[in-house]
Amino acid sequence: MKDTRFPTDKVAMRRNDDAIARFNALFKSRSELERDAEEAERAQRAAETAIKWRAQRDEALETVRASISAHGFSQAELFDH
Repeated sequence: MKDTRFPTDKVAMRRNDDAIARFNALFKSRSELERDAEEAERAQRAAETAIKWRAQRDEALETVRASISAHGFSQAELFDH
C-alpha cells in the first residue's frame, strides 16, 4: 500500500510547504512579540512627548502675546521697526 502521509509529486510538495509557511506565519516568536511591544511603547512615549512640547509651546506663545498686549503694543507695531 502507498504511503499518502507525505506528498511525493512536486506540486503537492510545494502546496504542502506553502501551507506550512502560512501556518507558521500566523505565530510570532516571543522575541518578536516583545520587540513589537517595545516599539509600540516607544511610539506612545514619543507621541506623549510631542503633545507635551506642543502644549508648552502654545503656553509660551500665549504668555508672550499677553505680555505684548499688556504693554499696549499691537503685532503690527512690533514689526514696523
